[in-house]
Amino acid sequence: MLLKLEAGRVQDLAENIVSRYCHVEIDAAYIVYNEFKSVIQQRLVVERLLPILKLGIPEIAGAVEPTKEEIEGAAEAAASAGISIEPADTAEADEEARKFGTAQVDYIYEESAEELFNGLLPQYIFSMLYHAMTESVAAEHAARMTPWIRQPTTPPT
Repeated sequence: MLLKLEAGRVQDLAENIVSRYCHVEIDAAYIVYNEFKSVIQQRLVVERLLPILKLGIPEIAGAVEPTKEEIEGAAEAAASAGISIEPADTAEADEEARKFGTAQVDYIYEESAEELFNGLLPQYIFSMLYHAMTESVAAEHAARMTPWIRQPTTPPT
């Protein structure tokens, strides 16, 4: 069953996590999700949301990669279903992306650092949660596209 990803529900979840963390009801928050890597490959990821050690750097607490046999089986199944598994050429998009965010800029803020942090923390957690959930949705759709080839089982003797 596919669940609809609703931004409002994710925002409520983010605010709840931040509130519980700030009121010391929890001392850490993690999210476990399926990371979409390709149509035939996903991986299970455990990522720490709070406490934040370094902004903008996801802290992966654990990941489970598929085995070589699972990847090969999925590739065979995808090929037999007519699904291309060749990676897309992203060189041009990668070059454009490198142009952004490289300049050193100093900003002056009217609000105190505490007020800014209190306002931005729920949005930061929201973006991390929403990213993880969209990865899981993409991984689920990919898994549904790829038919798995079942290996014949040998009856017990």
